Amino acid sequence: MSQGTIVVVNMVSAGLGVVFALSAVWRAKDPDGRSTGLYLLARSAGLLFLAAAPLVFPSRYLLLAATGTMLLVQGADGLVGLYRRSVLSTVGPFCLAALHGICLAQLL
Repeated sequence: MSQGTIVVVNMVSAGLGVVFALSAVWRAKDPDGRSTGLYLLARSAGLLFLAAAPLVFPSRYLLLAATGTMLLVQGADGLVGLYRRSVLSTVGPFCLAALHGICLAQLL
């Protein structure tokens, strides 16, 4: 798997986080819910910038860091899905975490 492909995998994964965060902001019915969604959006946008950084600053170590970070984030999201007892919220993140694990193995 090429480093470019790994960057795309990271960006798609982080981009999904941005989409879900935007959805949380739009669906919020009260100011507290909207604030929570905005915090999610800020963190998701930061992850998207991290995922895209190797395009601007080509570095194997930066790509390793971004891929490892996305693996941890998706793994944690999968655990949240388990807690919520939601199949989609569990399987999706765990599949992405596995894909990030494969990408990480390719880089090592």
